[in-house]
Amino acid sequence: MNTIQQIAYAKKFTDTYFSFSEDQKALREAACLKLQFSECFLPPEKDELLMGKYDHPCIGFGMQEAGMGFFLNEEIYQQLYKNHPEMKAELDVLREKWLPETGRQQLICKTPAHILREIPNDHFANESNIGFWLCRMSSTHLDFDKLLQLGIPGLRRQVMEYLSASFDEEKQTFYRGPLACLDAICEVADACAAKAECSNAIHGKEIARNLRNITHDRPKTFWEAVQLMYLYALMSGTYNYGRMDEYLGDFLERDLQDHVLTREQAKDILTPLWKLMIHRQTTWDARVFVGGKGRRNERAANEVALLAIEVTGVVKDVLPQFSLRFYSGQDPRLLDLAYQVIGSGCVYPILYNDDVNIPSVQKAFHVSRKRRNSIFHLGAGSIFFITAQLERRVILLTY
Repeated sequence: MNTIQQIAYAKKFTDTYFSFSEDQKALREAACLKLQFSECFLPPEKDELLMGKYDHPCIGFGMQEAGMGFFLNEEIYQQLYKNHPEMKAELDVLREKWLPETGRQQLICKTPAHILREIPNDHFANESNIGFWLCRMSSTHLDFDKLLQLGIPGLRRQVMEYLSASFDEEKQTFYRGPLACLDAICEVADACAAKAECSNAIHGKEIARNLRNITHDRPKTFWEAVQLMYLYALMSGTYNYGRMDEYLGDFLERDLQDHVLTREQAKDILTPLWKLMIHRQTTWDARVFVGGKGRRNERAANEVALLAIEVTGVVKDVLPQFSLRFYSGQDPRLLDLAYQVIGSGCVYPILYNDDVNIPSVQKAFHVSRKRRNSIFHLGAGSIFFITAQLERRVILLTY
């Protein structure tokens, strides 16, 4: 978006936000997300196979982008002031409206003064201090396997079951929020499809077809599954992409068996996915995991893992933060290829030995045998356990 479009977008976003009352927070977030991504997604370029590039907005909603929850991006906002000084009064009005609503400002207001004196800001990237406070919901890992197995319609049916079974008004209001978010994803996918069709992308029509297919059915192909995963990741705000070989394995295996695509064509789909993650510039995140114990479809997952290691060797970048979990008894091709890629000059994959890490974690934190396989390494000594309980809690343990 150019500066005029940014300002027009900011006005529309502000009007949308303030059109909802405080007891309609979930519906407000869904409406704002729909507007944000419908406006900010960029059409695919000539050789691209996926929709996934977007302009960072001056005002928006997310888990980490410029703060947690609703945010005002100061860097972009200052650029608007610079490019359009004649609109300063109008921009000031928007700023005054937004600052109290941002998650960052609300955190500051609720932080005791004596803490703010010692830890005054979050400028950890370019300043030195005893500590920094960070306004973000970081290191989230979504259940992409569930997303791709059920698809948007399946998720909608599941939420409807909860809604129908609930007689509590507060819970019913909450469940309407996820339904509105799923509607928002479908509407954004339709808007993206229209942009793809009008673009100069060689595969614009196929991209549009994939986007429309995933709004009314679960993904059928590897290409559709990759597109749904990344679209959902962007709109959810997560910066991490989980056990990719597990959730994409079934799709690749089926497509290869049915001659829908070749192995090289599947690699051609994963390569632009890596490039989209680079374009997103989430330097401290963008974690992708392959390999390891506990995958429900190990044979199929291994084929995705091999492709992902190959793509990492071709792209040769610091993103995504790509990791291989391995153990004795795992297909030796994975670790052999990882050594070759590292030897060629790549910093990834990071290697994690499940034979050492899993028993150590189980002993240190007294977790069950089943749950111990669901660990995610964050690369800085932290481990996540993803539970299968109803509330889907995510527990962070640092050692």
